[in-house]
Amino acid sequence: MKLREQPRSRHPVRRGVYKCKACRKQYTVTVGTPFEGTHIPLNQWLDMIRLLCESREGINARQLHARFGFSYKTACSALRRLTSAVVATQTTEIPAP
Repeated sequence: MKLREQPRSRHPVRRGVYKCKACRKQYTVTVGTPFEGTHIPLNQWLDMIRLLCESREGINARQLHARFGFSYKTACSALRRLTSAVVATQTTEIPAP
């Protein structure tokens, strides 16, 4: 259920925030993904994934730092999140339809 701002509310609702009907907790679409809890915009995450998929030798944190303009520490963290997500999907079996 998408949250809507109530008239005369002191607490505005952020864009992209939803509420679970069962437990009534707020969440966004990035919950449970490698993108959760970061300040990197989703379009930059998707661009990083595209670069990882297109490069034959892989990509390192220094290249991400130069390409996207965020700090080297942020680039290392983002690369670690993406590689751990890829490893996690490769180790689990995908059931046949």
